[in-house]
Amino acid sequence: MITDLASYFFQQARVREEEAGHVYEPVIGIVTDIKDDQKLCRVKVKIPSLPITDNTWWCTWVSIGGGKDRGWFSLPEVDDEVLIMFEHGDIGRPVIVGALWNGKDKPPHNNSDGANNVRMFKSKSGSKVTLDDDKGTITLEDGGGKGIVTISKDNKVSFEAKEGDTTYQAKDEVIILAKEISIESKQGTQFKVGAQGLKLTGKDVTIKASGNLKIDAPKTELNPGSAAEASKAEGEVSEIPDPVKG
Repeated sequence: MITDLASYFFQQARVREEEAGHVYEPVIGIVTDIKDDQKLCRVKVKIPSLPITDNTWWCTWVSIGGGKDRGWFSLPEVDDEVLIMFEHGDIGRPVIVGALWNGKDKPPHNNSDGANNVRMFKSKSGSKVTLDDDKGTITLEDGGGKGIVTISKDNKVSFEAKEGDTTYQAKDEVIILAKEISIESKQGTQFKVGAQGLKLTGKDVTIKASGNLKIDAPKTELNPGSAAEASKAEGEVSEIPDPVKG
């Protein structure tokens, strides 16, 4: 009975506030539209707890780092649950301060171990950025899980394409610097260069083929850089008669 009576007085106070055009506590709303004709990225919501005829508003959406041509851009979806506050209590000036998870809209990570080591941003298609303090990794994944970029605490960066191709393209130079570089393919490897040609430079350069080695060019030059050493002949050398002296 006390609960019912308290609810009654609360409802009466809410009605008086609404009649005065003011609501001073946060309320929960349901998103009904996100296409703002004024292109201000406002969000239209319905507020079921307000017992008035027209209970839909276009609300300003709070964004992290919001400013001119900058900020975190991530609007809620239609039917999402959001938390709304009113500037100076004026119901004509609503502001959405955040979106809510609930029994229907579950979070992308449930923190089941209670350690709270994961920070994540995930889009509706499944693309996500994950910061895992336990594993010490930062992971960028596409929605299908086919492409993954991982940065780990042991100073390793990996690019993984489980399907399709991987392309690196630059207008000018592509520079790769490392202590050691290894390139391995299961089938073939091709290098195709333009007018400047292909140059291999190193203290030692080894070309090894388990099958045939083919060099095909209009002109081939080999410059050993020093006098060639003849190998020592084995066995006896026969004396050849001088055809002039006889």
